[in-house]
Amino acid sequence: RVWDTRTGQCQHVISGHAKPVLWCHLSPTLNRGRIVLASHGKDHKCRLFDLPRWRERGSNIINRVFEGVYKFGAGISISPCGTLVATLPSLDVCCVRSMDTGQVIQQWRIGYEAYGIGFLPKHQHDRGRGGRGNEHGGADTLLLTSNVEKVIVWKALTGERITEISKGSSKVFFQLAICPTGDMMASVSSSNSQFYVWEVQTGKCILQTVDYEGSVRGMAFSPLSFSDAQSPMGKTTLAIYYWDGTIRLCDLQTQIEEWKKNGEKDVYEDM
Repeated sequence: RVWDTRTGQCQHVISGHAKPVLWCHLSPTLNRGRIVLASHGKDHKCRLFDLPRWRERGSNIINRVFEGVYKFGAGISISPCGTLVATLPSLDVCCVRSMDTGQVIQQWRIGYEAYGIGFLPKHQHDRGRGGRGNEHGGADTLLLTSNVEKVIVWKALTGERITEISKGSSKVFFQLAICPTGDMMASVSSSNSQFYVWEVQTGKCILQTVDYEGSVRGMAFSPLSFSDAQSPMGKTTLAIYYWDGTIRLCDLQTQIEEWKKNGEKDVYEDM
């Protein structure tokens, strides 16, 4: 189902998978006036739907999206420019395709078993960081693959590894949330009692918090306004949802400024 967040009304009821849907992702931007919904199901297929036309986009069904489906996995992601779709055909392979044609743009082995995949957001402040723009968003389009112990950031069009974030065998990436700027991500440990904020480019831990009062159920960063996009580290709020129904809002600005004053060291400790 697709919902209008302003009115709470259901806009679309879409079907097509032979088995239950595990994950879905709306295109982050309007691609040539279209909004695309990508879905990934237990039938190991990815389906692309053109909204609001209610029609499946041609025959672009990517078979065997995800073998050995993991119940917490995120098996599909659409690029910020809205022209690429990334999937995990198997647990150790990343595949990037054209969303219009289904053609494979790049595919490579990632060297470990990943359960999640996602493009990193790109905003106005990213321009000028390298990579010329093209129909697929430029050479600096990044995506990450993850499991509970490791996150790796890649260049989507070449498969080049940019950053690896891991802390040995510590299961600190049980859940992930990506900041809208693409500069940071938050994670929760497998115990659901610790959460962390990481700098994506360097893999350094900016903030580590232990909360023995409740278990974390989910996290989300606040969307950016236009003014926020001009100063990406200036106004960042992280919402944390607990199993007891409590929601806490964390203003990360002070913590980030303090982290910078202390020399931008990795503050992770194995607690």
